[in-house]
Amino acid sequence: MKRAFARIGLLGVTFALVSTGAVQSASASSAITKVTFEQACPGEQVARFTPFIYLNRVECRFRPTNGKARTSRPNRTSQDVFSTPTATQFTASLSTTLIGEGISEAHFEFLDPEATEAYKFTASSTGTVETLEMLTNETENTGVTSVTFGIYESNGGNPGPLIGEGTYTGTPPTNSWFGVSGLSIPVVAGTSYWIAIHGLGGYLFFNVGTPQGERWVHWTGLSTNLPPFSESTWTYAASTDKPAFRGLGEASTGGTGGSGATGPTGATGPTGANGSNGANGTGGGGGGGGSNGTNGSNGANGSNGQSGCGACALNGEANNFGKYTGAGSTRGLASGKQESGGWTVVIHAPAGTEQEEADGLASFPIPLKFHEKVALNYRNEQESLEAIPPCVGSPAEPVVEPVGNFCAYRGGNGAGSKEKGSGVGNVDKNVTSTPFFEAFNGDTITQTGEAGDGDDGVLLVFRTSQFSEETPVSALANESNLHAIGSWAVAAK
Repeated sequence: MKRAFARIGLLGVTFALVSTGAVQSASASSAITKVTFEQACPGEQVARFTPFIYLNRVECRFRPTNGKARTSRPNRTSQDVFSTPTATQFTASLSTTLIGEGISEAHFEFLDPEATEAYKFTASSTGTVETLEMLTNETENTGVTSVTFGIYESNGGNPGPLIGEGTYTGTPPTNSWFGVSGLSIPVVAGTSYWIAIHGLGGYLFFNVGTPQGERWVHWTGLSTNLPPFSESTWTYAASTDKPAFRGLGEASTGGTGGSGATGPTGATGPTGANGSNGANGTGGGGGGGGSNGTNGSNGANGSNGQSGCGACALNGEANNFGKYTGAGSTRGLASGKQESGGWTVVIHAPAGTEQEEADGLASFPIPLKFHEKVALNYRNEQESLEAIPPCVGSPAEPVVEPVGNFCAYRGGNGAGSKEKGSGVGNVDKNVTSTPFFEAFNGDTITQTGEAGDGDDGVLLVFRTSQFSEETPVSALANESNLHAIGSWAVAAK
């Protein structure tokens, strides 16, 4: 199908669907064909937005004011003006799908030329992604010359380093899976990643649908390479519908572990009972007495006692007594066991005051074993509700799986402790969105165990957005506010 659209930039003027000669579907031919700017872009400024009609959908599109490439774009708003096309679904013909998923309740979407969009997915299997592809819909991708695919790691809930990419050259087919092969991108089951696409030459059309997720957008330009992520040059959109992606490859399985060490020898059992006495000798003659009879044989040995238990001194599921710090320590939180608690952080720094740092305390009632390495993880308000491994619980019920991890959850039910939003009470303002971790001696850490760092607990460190360790900020430009609450849990290896 060829493109049919109209653009307008005057408030209050009605515009109509203009056909380029393509035949519209039966459902579209009898639908609404006129819409005003106020209907397409409610509440927006006419100088910054342009209504855009494509086939049976009207979108409110951001328009740059300087005539040059955009460095950011706001979230798109849209409404259906007639029925939504649905792409044909296909079955994967290659190996295991390691990451990605199909969609339901599909509706129309497209990628702007020279733009990059990244969507958040969780890997379903561990392995190496060799092929990365997406599903187009029935609309012709006229003018598209290349599409670059790639995967970013997740860093604090946002895209992190780019770990692999490849470029598809040519015009993508319609109603088809297409993408790139020859990749070698490792993924781990239960871990979040960001799948990104960047197109050149024309609009790339596809359908999106549920389940919803998060998206970041970047105006990249004519380069075929995916750009590095930065919150200052990318634009965030939460709870957005996602395209159908899939990363294909061979799933890996872990090898069999070695045999465990032999347990200690059990204690010796008690001595068996004495044998019965022998019969008395016969009586002698009238002279001396008869000789004594022979001794009876020894009785059988008693059965062995129960095996000893070298670890029984722990005397419980989790113990904190004995020597648990310093070289040679064997005590601390028992392997496979979990403990948990709560944390809170408050920052209030009016404009014109000094930079500020505040710490959320997660102190372990039972210290970790000496030099035990536990990975440190943080989940923001949205991620805390998604049960992303290893943080599979919630702020109300913090749970860690697998062991060997620490998880800090941020709660979001209180009106005075929200990350973002409007009309909800206190929200974060001009502060860091993701904390980093410190040991009690001030060392910045990503895991416990180095020189004893984090054995007794960790700090979640938040700062004002304006902050410098080299030259401290003495007068903040804007007021900074943070009231964060949450829970934590740690599970020993």
